[in-house]
Amino acid sequence: MASQHGEENKYKVGDYVYIEQSQENPLVIRRIDELQKTAQGNVAAKVISFYRRRDIPNSLTSLADKHANDMQEYLFSDYKFNDVEKHQLTHREVFLSRQIETVNASLIRGKCSVRILSEAENMQQYIKDPDTFYYSLVFDPKQKTLLADGGDIRIGAKHQCVNIPEVLEDPAADEKFSEELEELCWAPNRIDDLSIERFTCLFRSVGTFARALDKPSCGKMGLVEAASMASRDMTLTTAYKYIHEAGYDFAKATEKLLPNTAAATCGINVGPVFVRDEFEDWSNAEVQLFEEGMQKYQKEFLSIRDDYLPWKTLPSIVEFYYLWKTSDRFCQIVFKKKRKMTEEQQKLKFVFIPPYDKPSKMCKHENQMDEKARTRPCEGCCTFESEDKLWFPWGPERYHSWLCSKCWRYWKKYGGLQLPKSTRRRIMVGTDKKLPNKTPPSVRRDQKNQKQRQQSFYLQTKASWKLMRVVCKDICYDKKIALNPFQSFKTDMEKIKAECDARLKLNPDAGIVKKRNFPNLHETVVNKIRASQVKKEEKLTNGVENHLSKSPKMEEAESKEEMKQENVKDEPVEEPQEQPKEETMEAESETPANPQENLRKGQGKHPQQLTTNRARGEEQCSFMVRPNKETKKLREKHLSLCRKFARRPTTAKDHKSELIGQIFSQPCQGESGQAELQKQ
Repeated sequence: MASQHGEENKYKVGDYVYIEQSQENPLVIRRIDELQKTAQGNVAAKVISFYRRRDIPNSLTSLADKHANDMQEYLFSDYKFNDVEKHQLTHREVFLSRQIETVNASLIRGKCSVRILSEAENMQQYIKDPDTFYYSLVFDPKQKTLLADGGDIRIGAKHQCVNIPEVLEDPAADEKFSEELEELCWAPNRIDDLSIERFTCLFRSVGTFARALDKPSCGKMGLVEAASMASRDMTLTTAYKYIHEAGYDFAKATEKLLPNTAAATCGINVGPVFVRDEFEDWSNAEVQLFEEGMQKYQKEFLSIRDDYLPWKTLPSIVEFYYLWKTSDRFCQIVFKKKRKMTEEQQKLKFVFIPPYDKPSKMCKHENQMDEKARTRPCEGCCTFESEDKLWFPWGPERYHSWLCSKCWRYWKKYGGLQLPKSTRRRIMVGTDKKLPNKTPPSVRRDQKNQKQRQQSFYLQTKASWKLMRVVCKDICYDKKIALNPFQSFKTDMEKIKAECDARLKLNPDAGIVKKRNFPNLHETVVNKIRASQVKKEEKLTNGVENHLSKSPKMEEAESKEEMKQENVKDEPVEEPQEQPKEETMEAESETPANPQENLRKGQGKHPQQLTTNRARGEEQCSFMVRPNKETKKLREKHLSLCRKFARRPTTAKDHKSELIGQIFSQPCQGESGQAELQKQ
């Protein structure tokens, strides 16, 4: 892809280049930041990454589209783009990142050009010029953010003044311009220029002499350095101040330079006056701290004061910075930086990389392709003929898609197809071919929920293996092994298959699975429960009878019963009947000794409830027995069986009065009892 000219094969720092990371994916765009030579003799390049629209997350693509729509009135006002040009213009947009990576220089495949988007440029020029891209947003791959480079255009009420105040007719009426707030520092034409020059020269001389008499804690300096310090701007500013304070009198101003302070300081004369600026007042240690802060924070004076010079004020640091920039120390630092940069540039300024003309391993000639692949059109331009009769596979293998040589070069450079999908569909309308890899409507409809759905799978057993499991039950593995899919087991499939064939020859019906007839579990289980419950209910009723309080009528009935038994001792024994018991119990319930007391103790039943039960025609005991835990469990079993065999459960009221009474109180009376139970 690179040109044959030697100048285009020469790559230097700052060039935008194509780099090939894989043969099937598009080329990536990088900017060379530094060229290095490795220990093995190879050339490595530190590059700054640029991302295409297809490389950023889908959540940030909407932000890029919104930014493009906002700039559309500025970009597309002069020229209207058609669908193909808009489609190709999106391929020219890239996103700058601050990410730096190191790549081998042998992976460079050519030069390109990347510009920042400008309103003054014509957007149509980006499509006409090959290998030209533009960017306006910065992408951060770590934080997944997309921001504007250099800030947005600040236009609007948030940035401009909307309500401009009116101009005053008389400026003197403004309180801010009052003379009380001003102080006169110098009045011109009060003294001649010769006197001013004489006084400033005298002040510089006195300052040089004063530095010679100064204490040695300030550090010794030579005559030239002392004279230069005395000639700084601070000396001249102080000289003008003394002349103004002396009323522009030369003699009085000179007396201020050599004051007589012996009387005020107990006979000690301080000496001549000299002034220092911030650059002279700082020590060497403080200057070094300031230079370290400048290397770390640049011009962030607040951070320099907080971390390095907390005892200095912010105005003094700012004043020292501008004096430091004019000193020799600053020139030495700048010279060292420039010398390092020149040394690095002299090491490796540029590199020559020959053009990469090797054919791709993925391409195929028309003669090497099968008949089905030859009849498929190009995915990019829908053509059936390639320029050099070379075709390149594109996309997933299951789609069997191909690109011609022209579309393949466009795909590698710009990361997309030449024509949009709507244009390709219009091209294919006139032919009897369908659009290659057209997404079905059903699949297109479900693409939104594609991420939410999970891929399902199942194990499909062959019919031969199912037959072997039926015929050779004793040889095949147990079904419990299927519950542990990760547990290994040894089976000889050939032996099982041979044994299955032998058994089928002897008995062809061995593989037929007979239909299993399940018994009527409902009747069998219910009959068992009913029989066992009847026995338990009889025991309960007998126990309750013993604990019931006996009434006078019951005692009379028992005495009569004993007399009858004594009279019939000699008669043959007959089976006891339950009728006398029912009569005695009914008599007890009809005339209780104390019904309320029996109800409170839980031994009886309310008379009104007994009459309602008789009205229903129920043949059951006239007293109520409290169910114990075993009785409750049996009732729950019965309800679960009814639900299991699709029997309609009765209501709570009917269940208590009818179903429980008939199942748990009445004994089973042959087939008639079962028939009644089935009806219920």
